Amino acid sequence: MQRHGTPTMSLQVWGDWYSVMRAREYRDVLLDQKPFDEDDAAYHQYSVPCSSTKELLKAAATFSDLGLRCAIRMVFKSDDNSVWVTAQTGDGYGQDEAFVHVSVHESEIEAKKVIEKAIALLQGALT
Repeated sequence: MQRHGTPTMSLQVWGDWYSVMRAREYRDVLLDQKPFDEDDAAYHQYSVPCSSTKELLKAAATFSDLGLRCAIRMVFKSDDNSVWVTAQTGDGYGQDEAFVHVSVHESEIEAKKVIEKAIALLQGALT
């Protein structure tokens, strides 16, 4: 996992800075995301990169146990980087029921295969 890289899998966490920082094992990742002012620190979105679905679910459990709202985010790219799919659950702003949001950018027909793979991996992470 690269500290400043763009993750392909991450957990999006919403909350105030001090509550988010209570997750001690993720402090190194979160320190770079500290809001610049107190207004942003009251409620902000943070990203925790994860290298596997096991790590992703562990992070989700950690932050959920702290009473923070979380969403799973996965980004898939084709070999030539012409197709990407983002699959995300939740949005952090009071959704009462779980949902899955999938957005797609495509420049070729192969997008359908990538979408099917993204949905299958997301379903696997949620079960």
